[in-house]
Amino acid sequence: MREHIEISSTIKEQLLKFGALIDKRLLDEATLEKLIRKSIAESIFLEDLLLALGVPKYEILSCLSNYYDLPTIEYDDLLMLKEEYLSKLDLEKCKKNLYFPIYISHNKATVICYDPENPQILMGLQEDLGVDTIIKKIVAVPSDVILLVENNQDVIHNFPDFANRTTLAKLRTYLANCRTSLSQLRTAIAQGRTGLAFIRTGFCFIAIALLAYRLFGLNYFLIVPELLLLGVGLFSIFDGFKWYFPARALCKNLPKYKFTKPTFGTTVLKLESPGEVPVLKRVGPIEGARELLDKWEDLTSVIRRRFFSIVRTDLAEERTKLAYSRTIMAAARTGLAFARTGIAFIGLGVGLIRHFHLGRWTPFDAGLILVGTIMSLEGLYWHIPGIKACKEIMQYIREIEHISFWNKILFSSRTSDTQNNILTPLPLDRSLVPGILGSTGLSLQRIINAEERNIRSRLRTIMAISRTGMAIIRTGAKIFSIGLGLLVYFGIKQHMWTAFDASLVIVGLAVLVLGFYLFIPADRIVVRASREFKDFEILMPDYGKPKSLWKRLIIYHEGV
Repeated sequence: MREHIEISSTIKEQLLKFGALIDKRLLDEATLEKLIRKSIAESIFLEDLLLALGVPKYEILSCLSNYYDLPTIEYDDLLMLKEEYLSKLDLEKCKKNLYFPIYISHNKATVICYDPENPQILMGLQEDLGVDTIIKKIVAVPSDVILLVENNQDVIHNFPDFANRTTLAKLRTYLANCRTSLSQLRTAIAQGRTGLAFIRTGFCFIAIALLAYRLFGLNYFLIVPELLLLGVGLFSIFDGFKWYFPARALCKNLPKYKFTKPTFGTTVLKLESPGEVPVLKRVGPIEGARELLDKWEDLTSVIRRRFFSIVRTDLAEERTKLAYSRTIMAAARTGLAFARTGIAFIGLGVGLIRHFHLGRWTPFDAGLILVGTIMSLEGLYWHIPGIKACKEIMQYIREIEHISFWNKILFSSRTSDTQNNILTPLPLDRSLVPGILGSTGLSLQRIINAEERNIRSRLRTIMAISRTGMAIIRTGAKIFSIGLGLLVYFGIKQHMWTAFDASLVIVGLAVLVLGFYLFIPADRIVVRASREFKDFEILMPDYGKPKSLWKRLIIYHEGV
């Protein structure tokens, strides 16, 4: 009985509060009472139901102002509390109690609230802030109070607390540091390849010197060149290993990054364990994110900026993933270069043994085969992860091309003429003004710049796949040519050696096929992209100046 009386009292109070809507014929009494009962039964604010029904917000605020005899306000993302006071507040408590202070001075506060007649709630706010009195109360609808708190809290409603812009900016900085480390590693790998070139040259000089001595004996005219070749060869090997071993150690200790698949707005990236072995985790799908994207034109600018921040973080992770793959492929190409030299030594050693037969130089021939085998196995050690990276990243790029943040916000809520296939214009507002005068415009410009960087990063990665495929082709051609050369020179008289030669030819062909399997699709993309991009300009942003004064960097097709 008591509960029934309380419900009846609430209904009367709400009818009195919003009776002006009936007087203005915005809705009838029966509809209003039905909405009031629904708000009580489902614990939904009546103001939210009225807004969903299409009642203008200013009419609802007018009713609240007349009822409480207080001024009202709508949500504005410029209503920010100073950090010194913000740190004293329990923002979750503010959202629960639907109040928020917007101005504090001389132990007095101005508060935006939904229920200005609840003294206990406002007294709790006074205690939290350490003020003596609340000099002014301003009324707002519940959804605007929540947005106001979340704007200062820097989160989106229903999104996890780590989805705020500050945390995501820290994560992007961390990913940028990862890309810097990977870039330094690729530089070290390039130095290692230079060292390998010295090592290969050194072994070749030594092999030529010893082979000349073997063929011509102790010849006074050749001894100086032979010793010179031998000395240069030893020095080259020693110098090359000084470059190679540090690069090898870095590659061996390369962190095993575990990347996620970006969704551009519906999930949030989180760094679980920063350190030598970071763990990136994708949390979601986030409740309500898809619906927010579907009504993009109705979102406030602050929520748009937060979505932009989430998407920029996804793009940063993608660039890091691409940089990681390029690093693995660079190591694979280095290994393939080493392996090709090893294969050449194996072929030379086998050819010398078969030509000169067993004798006192057999250890030298066997040594060439042994050194070549070690070099080939070392190259294979780096080759296998590179092949895996090529396949995975090619599949990823094919899939990611069908996922676009722009499709979500530009086309999800736009109607189209299905017969003429014409899209209606996208509604724009002042919050999308680009340049220095609009923070949302700056955020939009940053995400466009990030998207452009990702497109070029994908292109560089495809080019790396193409180069890796070409390195595999060169390796296959080397194996095939050595096998075919041995087969032609020595014939098919000895069956075991013939089988060995034929196996080299077959393996070489298989490696050639694998190389073309990677090279051809990647090269097609590179050629198509080259035709599409040609010469292009990059706008160099300087947010301290008007956009018309920003400098432009021109990149020519030949320099891609």
